Amino acid sequence: MKTKLLYFPLLAAVLGGCAQFPSGGPGSTTLLHPSAGERIQTITPEKAAAEAKNLRNQQRQAVAQAVATLREYAERHPYSGTLLAGDVLQIRLWSYSGLNLSSANGSGLIATNLSPVTVDPQGRIDLPYLPSLRVAGDTPAIAAQAIARAYAKRQTMEAPQAQVRVAHQAQGVWIYGAGNRHFLPWTPHGWTLAQALSGVSGGNSSGSGWASSAMHHSTSVHVVAHGRMLASLPIAQALRKHIPLVPGERLVEISGAPVRVSILGSGMRKPDIYGFDGNVPVSEVLAKAGGLNGNTANYRYVLLYHPEANGRMELAVFHWDSGAGFLASQRYLVRNNSVLYVSSQPIVKLNRALNLLLNIALPAQVFKEVATQPTGAVGIPVQTGN
Repeated sequence: MKTKLLYFPLLAAVLGGCAQFPSGGPGSTTLLHPSAGERIQTITPEKAAAEAKNLRNQQRQAVAQAVATLREYAERHPYSGTLLAGDVLQIRLWSYSGLNLSSANGSGLIATNLSPVTVDPQGRIDLPYLPSLRVAGDTPAIAAQAIARAYAKRQTMEAPQAQVRVAHQAQGVWIYGAGNRHFLPWTPHGWTLAQALSGVSGGNSSGSGWASSAMHHSTSVHVVAHGRMLASLPIAQALRKHIPLVPGERLVEISGAPVRVSILGSGMRKPDIYGFDGNVPVSEVLAKAGGLNGNTANYRYVLLYHPEANGRMELAVFHWDSGAGFLASQRYLVRNNSVLYVSSQPIVKLNRALNLLLNIALPAQVFKEVATQPTGAVGIPVQTGN
C-alpha cells in the first residue's frame, strides 16, 4: 500500500483565488485603465514644473479678480456719512436764553451738553422740549441745523445753535470667526480689509484683543454684503492688499486647511486625510503620511487623482523607480480634494496565497498520520493498492 496525497487540485484552487485576497484596494494596473471622462498622464519633471506654474497663475488671477470686485463694490457704495437708526449722538446747544442748564460764558452764550441720545428704529430722536425729531438720512451738520431751527420755532431758545457728533456708530463691519462675532464701529477714516482683520484703524488698536487670536487659526475670509458673498481671499493676501470696506459688510473668517488630501492604499504607512495650508508638492504629502511602506508598496506607481476645472478627473502617475519620478513629485503641486493612492506589489498577493496554502497543508499532514480509513476527500490520504 502506498499513500497518495491529492494536493494538486487544492493548490490550483488556492492560486486561482489569489485575486480574491484583500490587499487594501485595487492594484495599480487596474487603475491605469482610463474610465469615462478621466485623463491619465505620466508626470515628468518638465510637466510638473509647467503644472505648478499654471496653478500659481490661476491663483494670482483669482486673487486679482477678488480684489477688483471688492474695490469696485466700495466705489459703487461710498460711505454717505448720514445718520441711521442705532447711532448714538452727542448734542451740544448754544443760546442766549431758554434752556438755562449751564452758566453763561463771557460772550453771553449759554452752552448746554445734552445727554447722549440714540436714534430710534423710526429714525427719530427725543430732546428736551423737542420730542420726535427725525434725523435719519441727514448728515450730522444737517441734523444740527434741523435741531436749531426746531428750537427757534418753539421760541424756547434765543438764536439757538447746535452741534451734533456721532459718539457711537451703528454702522460698521461685523467679523465672524471661531464661533464668535465682533463689531467694528465705523470711523471717520473708514476701514480697510487688512485693518478690520487685524483690529486696527488709523494706526490705533481697536482694543478688543480678539484679532490676533482669532486670525491665528484662520486661513481665508469671505466678504459678504446684502446676503451674498462678494469675494473670498486667503488671509495672507487680504492683509497685503489695500481694500476699502463699506459699512454693513460682513467678514467671515474660515478656519481649517484650505487643501485637504486623502491618502489611501496598502502601500502607505499612515493612510488618512491630511490638511495643508496651501498647495504643497507630492513628496511633502507623502512625507506627512509617513512615506511608502517598504514591505508592501508598489513604488513604481504613485497615483494622484485630482479634479480639474472642467469637472473631469485627472490621474497623475509618478514612477518612483526612477530619479525623474522623484524630481517630478518634488515639483508637482497637490490641489484641494485630491486623492493619493499607492497599492501593494503584486508579489504580496502571491505570498498571502502561499501562506494560506501552508496553513492548509499542515493540518492535512496531521490527518495523514492519523487516518486509518480511506475517505477519498481532496487533500486527505487515500489508501491504494500496489
